[in-house]
Amino acid sequence: MFALSTRAQGSARFQPAQRREHAGSLRYMENEIEAFIRFLAVERGLSENYQLSTERSLAEFAAWCAERKQISRPRDVGLPLISEYLAERKRGGLSASSIKLIVVALKIFSVSRPRAASSSATRRIRCCSRASSVICRRR
Repeated sequence: MFALSTRAQGSARFQPAQRREHAGSLRYMENEIEAFIRFLAVERGLSENYQLSTERSLAEFAAWCAERKQISRPRDVGLPLISEYLAERKRGGLSASSIKLIVVALKIFSVSRPRAASSSATRRIRCCSRASSVICRRR
């Protein structure tokens, strides 16, 4: 099973009972994220810090999807969901630069996955970039 780094575990914001409750719904997404992080390390040769940052962003998003929306598969994620998540993070005090890091992680995760070559996935990525721009400009 996917093991979050210590920093990512603390930032997912689940209490132990919530972790058990959502563990089943997170399993598929965690496996996808784990495979993606391996891809970043092996195929792209990206630094460990970049991998950790991306892992943390994706794990937090996956936990939020499972907890709030009961979504456990990446293919079920669309622009409205991403926009809602980014807006919530912004309201929570996250800086625009941190939100942009999340958007980059979500974009490369979607693009790098084999099924992401479809036009609907490409459309979601473009929309994700536009949503980020709009949310980050709001002060």
